[in-house]
Amino acid sequence: MNLPKALKLLRELHSINQVSLGDTLDLSPSYISDLEAGKRTPSLEVLESYSDFFSVPLSSIFALAETIHKP
Repeated sequence: MNLPKALKLLRELHSINQVSLGDTLDLSPSYISDLEAGKRTPSLEVLESYSDFFSVPLSSIFALAETIHKP
């Protein structure tokens, strides 16, 4: 599973930068960056925030993460 890349892909597909996403989700841009780099693991609450903001089921985020191969 590659959750960091899935979160980054989701953000990029919606053409939103880390600063704007962080502002919207009340998270720091550095935290968003760390999530996307795999340096931090998102809580379920954070994943639900992504799900709500991007209007995708949480299960779809996990499904996307399952389809992305690690480098």
